[in-house]
Amino acid sequence: MSVSFSGFNNNTLTFKCSVAIDKGTPVMIYKSSTVIECNDGESFHGIVVDSDSKYASVQVRGVVKMPYTGTAPATGYNSLGADGNGGVKLSTSSVKYLILDVDETENIVTFLM
Repeated sequence: MSVSFSGFNNNTLTFKCSVAIDKGTPVMIYKSSTVIECNDGESFHGIVVDSDSKYASVQVRGVVKMPYTGTAPATGYNSLGADGNGGVKLSTSSVKYLILDVDETENIVTFLM
């Protein structure tokens, strides 16, 4: 047996979008029922799990594995924002998430939304 965080309390919602958004991209609710990709430093509301040019399935709860840029986040509660390139980074003004694991070799952070 090994450590596993996958599947815990995962919740996905479907939103409108105006372009296909890559899987794993942080997004924010832009207007009623519509999401857009986050820019550098913006807070995110979820992570895209699937998308076409009209709709995006967005994970809004559960455990997420994401690439990070900049300083490695520490485990425990830390603020994460979008990095503008499909990943996340430490932020002083974004939502705090529970950081479960940090892989500093691969620059991957696992956190609970």
